[in-house]
Order: sequence, then structure tokens, then C-alpha cells
Amino acid sequence: FRPTASSSNFATRGTQGGSFEFARTESAGYRSQTRALLIAIGGLMRSILGIDTASGDGSVALARDGIALAWEPLHPGQHSSGLSHAVERLLLANTVTLGDLAGISVSSGPGSFTGLRIGLAWSKGVCFGRGLPLVLVSAHEAAAYAHGRTPSVVATLIPGERGRVDVALWRGGDRPDLRWGPDSIDEGDVVDQIVETA
Repeated sequence: FRPTASSSNFATRGTQGGSFEFARTESAGYRSQTRALLIAIGGLMRSILGIDTASGDGSVALARDGIALAWEPLHPGQHSSGLSHAVERLLLANTVTLGDLAGISVSSGPGSFTGLRIGLAWSKGVCFGRGLPLVLVSAHEAAAYAHGRTPSVVATLIPGERGRVDVALWRGGDRPDLRWGPDSIDEGDVVDQIVETA
């Protein structure tokens, strides 16, 4: 799952286009519970399909047992028309079927309302039809987790509208812990706000 947010070290990609080590819920306090739930459902975590349609440059990704295997980009304007095709290409290339999935995770944003609806509607349809669990993942949390092994503070920044930026601060380590935010602030005040809050 390729996070579309930036972090304080300005890296947005891990191996294979991003780090999506396990599906997590929107609230930081439920991360380990969600992972335990997915492990309980699927035994080992098996394969998880991740979908991000919250921003112009979306993606779909496949993770197996917590390791990102591969991803397919969704270019601007292709979210609704290209999502099914991208998932099909990704699964075929990795010899996985929808029936092999232990669950689907989808970005809960922040991001484009229409983009979020596309990803969530597609995921809900597949999960309902296949009896799979569906987990929402905050874009801030995905970016923090991708860079969370940094022992210091990690800032996640997601461009908003009208000169605003969604910002969150995380305590680094093996499992990032939300310290502040997410909050929408003027882009001119981002650095001062991060320094003051950190």
C-alpha cells in the first residue's frame, strides 16, 4: 500500500512502493487488536489487498504475512475505471485469487471524497460478496508506520485544499504512537506548528 502522504524525513516509499505491514484501523489504539483479528480470521495473515483511492495518485497493493509484495498504480482519473483492472493485474501477477485473500484494507483518508467513495464501495462489494473482513487504514497512520522505526518524532503531512495541510505527529519506534493531530493548518504555519508541538 503506497502511502500518498509525506513524513518528516520526506520519504514516502519503502520497498515495493510502500510499507503496509499489516492492516490497521483508523484509530491508533486499535492497531494490535486489528492485527490480532486478522490473524484470528486467517490463521497466519495470508494475503491482504490494500486499496488507496484517497488522492489523485492512488494504488492497490498486495501484502502477504505482513510483507508488501507488489503494487499497481492508479493514475489520476483512473480510480473508478481502473481499480478492478489494477486489482486483477496485481492478483494474476502474484498467482493470488480473491478467494485467497484474508481481507481487504482501504484508505480512510484524508483525501478526495469521490476517491474515498470509489475505493470503499469497491472494497465493500468484494468483502460482502466474498465474506472477507474490511479494515479502514488512515493515510497518516500508514505513512507513520512506514517510517515509524525512526526512534524520534515522525510528522505526517498530507496536502489539503485551499493552502491547508493535514498534519499529525507520531512517536517513533516499532509501533508508532499518535502524539498530536491530525489537524488541518495553513501551509505557511506547518514548520512552526511541528516545532512547537514536537
